[in-house]
Amino acid sequence: MYKKRTSDRHPKATIFYVLLFVLPVIIMGLSFFQDPNENFFIFRSLRVLVSLLFLGASYYLYGKKLDKLIYWHMLFYAFSSLASIFFETFAIGIFCMLINFVSFTFLIVFLYRKIDFKSINRTFLVALIVGILANIWLLYYLMEMLFEMHSSSSLLVAICISISGSFTVSVLALLYNYNVKSLSSIFFVLFIMVLVFSETFRGAGYYKLIDSESGQYFGRFLLLIAYMLLFSFSYQEVFKKEKDFLS
Repeated sequence: MYKKRTSDRHPKATIFYVLLFVLPVIIMGLSFFQDPNENFFIFRSLRVLVSLLFLGASYYLYGKKLDKLIYWHMLFYAFSSLASIFFETFAIGIFCMLINFVSFTFLIVFLYRKIDFKSINRTFLVALIVGILANIWLLYYLMEMLFEMHSSSSLLVAICISISGSFTVSVLALLYNYNVKSLSSIFFVLFIMVLVFSETFRGAGYYKLIDSESGQYFGRFLLLIAYMLLFSFSYQEVFKKEKDFLS
């Protein structure tokens, strides 16, 4: 019976390790062979592949045991990445940012359901409010810089909406980790922080606020790390009571 149980677990363990370590390396390698500015179609298409691969593997491993809001986030993030291939068209650029906001909305609902707001002390809330005010000032500064580069105020509003979604998720993720203090909550808050930095470096590289190629390559690297963290969070949520899952 023990051998049968081990063989039943083995395919899932293989998928877990391959996705967690091998596939991100392959995608990152393929990304480095593409110039993010000249071969932007292929480079951005690989971003869509990241979301879809993790979505498919997550559903295969975790199925209905994982909250469906996580799946909806990955699906809409893939839609946003697909739209970003044609970001230079203003209408599609606006659509991309709004879909990106929707993908973060699923995570906002997911976190809101898990947080016990009554258990959060005032000291933590004060520190959080200071951090929120600092980020609002940075967002205002960023909008000022982008205003000089854009002729479309509608796209700027859409970008601001998208950023507000990722910012709200970041705040809730910190509250969630403070509230739960578990390995899964640590994985989740790291996932959010790395994903936000991924978006930041990708945008900074695209708008040439930093070295264009380096910024977009580093953004891609952080995106892969973020989804590896989300995949690990999902494992903890679904299989944390089954210690022999990877046996």
